[in-house]
Amino acid sequence: MSKQPCIRNLIRLALLALLIVPSSCASSSRLGSAVPLGERVVDFAGDRDRIRVGAEYGQFRALRFHVSDSPLEMFDLEVRFGDGSSWSPGTASRFDRGSWSRRFDFPGHSRVVRSVEFRYRSLQVRSGRARVQVLGVR
Repeated sequence: MSKQPCIRNLIRLALLALLIVPSSCASSSRLGSAVPLGERVVDFAGDRDRIRVGAEYGQFRALRFHVSDSPLEMFDLEVRFGDGSSWSPGTASRFDRGSWSRRFDFPGHSRVVRSVEFRYRSLQVRSGRARVQVLGVR
C-alpha cells in the first residue's frame, strides 16, 4: 500500500482545519463573552414585548440584540435590573434581517438583568415575523 494517498488525505484535513478555525474564532470574538438570555418571535399585532431573564444567568455589563427572519425597528428599550432599578438608553435601532445591534453598555457596574422590554415595528409584513434574540455581555 502506498503512503502517498494517506499523506494527501492528512494534508487535505490540515488545510480544512486551517479554514474552519479562523472563521469560528471571528464569530466568537464578535460576541465576546455573550450569553443568550432569551428570544421572542414578534407578531404584527403587538408592538411591545418583554423578555424575562433572572439572577440564574448571572451579572452582565451590556446587552446586544440579534434580529433574524424579517426586518424590524426597535425603540423604547428598557432594562430592569435585579435591584429594582431600570435603565433606558433612549435610542431607536433599525435591524435588517440577520443584523446585530451595537453593544448597549449599562451605566456603572455589572448587574443582574431581570427583564428587557422593547417596543417594535415590523418593517415588512410580507417577509414574516422577526425573531429578536437578547444576549448579555459579561
